[in-house]
Order: sequence, then C-alpha cells, then structure tokens
Amino acid sequence: YSSNILYKETNIIKLKEIVKMYNCRLVIDQLNGTLPDIFHNYFTELQNIHDHDTRGRKLNIPASNTVTYGSNSITIRSIKDWNDVHNKININFHNRVTTYTFMKSLKKYLTKDY
Repeated sequence: YSSNILYKETNIIKLKEIVKMYNCRLVIDQLNGTLPDIFHNYFTELQNIHDHDTRGRKLNIPASNTVTYGSNSITIRSIKDWNDVHNKININFHNRVTTYTFMKSLKKYLTKDY
C-alpha cells in the first residue's frame, strides 16, 4: 500500500518535496531581487558566464572541495534542485515570475505523481 494515496487525499506535501520547494524559492526570490542585498550574487545563471546562449535559466554550480560545506550546502542543493525542475514546470521565465505563481506551479509539478 503506497503512502502516495494518503498524501494526495489529504493534500499534504512530502518533506522531500517541501525542502525542494523552499530551495527553489530561495533561487526565484534571488533572481527576482527580493532577498536582502547579502544574497545579491548568491546564484549565477549560466547565461551570464558563457558567451553563447544557454538553455533556460540554469544556474552555475560552483566547485567545492568538501561534502559538508560544499556539495551538501544549501547553496549547492538549491542550485541542483532549481536546475532539476525549472524547465519542467509550465512557466515562461522570460517575464518576471512572482514567487506565488512559481511556488504554485512547482507544487503542482512535484505532487503530480502522488
């Protein structure tokens, strides 16, 4: 018996998806410029690094030397979560996207398989 049925019936999001949603929210808020100034350069889009056009709004993953403070950090997890889902949800990123619209679409995408 799959727990997905219970999650769907009660409209509850799994913890794994909640973490992914808020990691992506950090990214969209930074891209929209709604975070404090300290986060201004927290994420870098690939299109701002390369001389050629890149697909979508993928983010650059900075190199890290450690697992604890590198590849498992909130920054890296947020970038990986964003790069994983931003092209899969039905949003036109050429226009400014509100956090509400983004989160609503992301929730729909993440819970579609329940």
